[in-house]
Amino acid sequence: MILRIACFTWLVSSLATSAAPDWEPLFNNRDLGGWKIGCLEKDRHKAYWQVRDDTIECNTAGDRKHDYVWLVSEREYGDFEFECLVQSFATSTGNSGIQIRSRFVNDAADGGWMHGPQIDLHPPAPWRCGMIYDETRGTQRWICPPLPDSNITPEQAPGSWGWVHADGKTILSVPAMKPPVSSGNWNRVRIVARGPRIETEINGLPISRFDGTGILDDEAHRRSQVGVRGHIALQLHAGDDLKIRFKDLRIRELPELTEQLAVTVVRDDSQLRGALAALRPGSVVRIAPGNYRSGVSLKNINGTPGQPILIEGLDPRSPPLFEGGNEAWHLSDVSHLELRWLHFHGQSGNGINVDDGGSFDTPSHHVTLAHLQVEDTGPNGNFDAIKCSGLDDLLIRQCRITGWGGQAIDFVGCHHAEIRYCRITGKPGFSQHTGPQFKGGSSDVWIHHCRLENAGARPIQAGGSTGLEFFRPQGAPYEATRIRIEDNVISGGECAVAFTGATECECRFNTIERPEKWVFRILQEQRDARFVRCGNNRISNNIIVLERSKVRTIVNIGPDTEPKTFDFRGNHWFASDAPDRSRPDLPVEETEGVYGVDPDLDPVKLLPLHKLPAGPR
Repeated sequence: MILRIACFTWLVSSLATSAAPDWEPLFNNRDLGGWKIGCLEKDRHKAYWQVRDDTIECNTAGDRKHDYVWLVSEREYGDFEFECLVQSFATSTGNSGIQIRSRFVNDAADGGWMHGPQIDLHPPAPWRCGMIYDETRGTQRWICPPLPDSNITPEQAPGSWGWVHADGKTILSVPAMKPPVSSGNWNRVRIVARGPRIETEINGLPISRFDGTGILDDEAHRRSQVGVRGHIALQLHAGDDLKIRFKDLRIRELPELTEQLAVTVVRDDSQLRGALAALRPGSVVRIAPGNYRSGVSLKNINGTPGQPILIEGLDPRSPPLFEGGNEAWHLSDVSHLELRWLHFHGQSGNGINVDDGGSFDTPSHHVTLAHLQVEDTGPNGNFDAIKCSGLDDLLIRQCRITGWGGQAIDFVGCHHAEIRYCRITGKPGFSQHTGPQFKGGSSDVWIHHCRLENAGARPIQAGGSTGLEFFRPQGAPYEATRIRIEDNVISGGECAVAFTGATECECRFNTIERPEKWVFRILQEQRDARFVRCGNNRISNNIIVLERSKVRTIVNIGPDTEPKTFDFRGNHWFASDAPDRSRPDLPVEETEGVYGVDPDLDPVKLLPLHKLPAGPR
């Protein structure tokens, strides 16, 4: 399953129109006429920006003793289409970018600063190229993708991107991708800014689709006179050693955007309820910081593949808070919809509930939950932080869950789903039966790169115990199948992973540390004759650090299971308090296991398996 990250989607043709005027060159190939330098006075004598070989070149030649230095267009632009070619050098480690609708302010308060949005150019990590960072003082953060600050990881990369260096070295998001087609190993950059919208392309691949309504036109941007209109500028990042070239810079101004915008900014409960009642394909609702009532309900709300519905916090630095109540949000029979940057706290029932409305045959589908913070749900009983029943094509990413009653994430009859980069932390005073759980006929679920700390009795459970009437599909002969548990860090909990009525599942490349009672459990809670017995699962290539004073039985095996059909291979076992007792007693013989060698785990970063030393086998 391939799940892409997008900021906002609309028809590209709605921005750049055939009625646009002719292109105007921004560089005459001879000198820097039409441009000026923006920098602190201490850097004004440094000739980093020059014309060389009919290009604009920035070359610090190893000099890092400088602040930001921008090459700024003399003219200002509002709505426009911009193109240029960019050449980078593999040996250059510096960062650059293209400011648009920006303004350099040189006064005592700012000390010389370029306010406005920047299209990032970062050849050392080219997956960032084309993303949008807001340099406006007081609001500095990534705005596409929407993040609370300057921190960004490859997880945020678009689905497809490609970059080529001057020496011909090509870097691609997918190895089988066709390399960028360019003359002389240049990268083509395209930027379209129209109304509040900005789109970027790198080498013909769409990178950012962003609508700045409520963001680029807020008080901070109006005060700096940026975001809607301003200068274009090429950036040299402070303290960087950079060599980069630009050529064929051209621009054409576009007519003012007159179509109705799909973005609505809301600032109170009444406005929120009104905006949700008016949702249609392509709608974007941005919720301003503040406190809002729980009990939000959405039914039969459907976007389309080309026009998904997005509901998000306006400012990731201060997500809107939905406090208390029985249930914060309940979504039924929805599709092509994303929720992100929302904060739920203190619900007595479920935090967020997404289901198929009990229809079973018509699941909710193509739903994304991203950057949600769900805290203090329950605290006791079968009440879940995130509950999902009857969903297909579901993505949960970069959510933080703390304290819950039943399950941190509960899947009942969900299929083709992915959970990634989430942090799930148990809390004293909460019953916390399991962390993420996949049951009721769930299949083809992938949970990876998550960190779970003291996440209950069963931090991850493939399977469970579901009432027969709740299975999706009805008649499924298993609680769960084809569940992939990969590259997670699982700390504490009674065990690490429980297989309960599960078959054909895989647990691999995880780091497991300090389980309290067992490492794994093999259970069967469905006794009906139609169900396959728990078995035919693989546990491989995990790092397992335990204390023998606590974990006396490595694998807890329940009745009516088939433990001898499990496959254990390549796991690295270390008993920190008794290294000579590291070899586990397993239901079947393990192949290629490593025993008694201290993996020396960094408590924060944790070493990947391939760096571990060999040991006795």
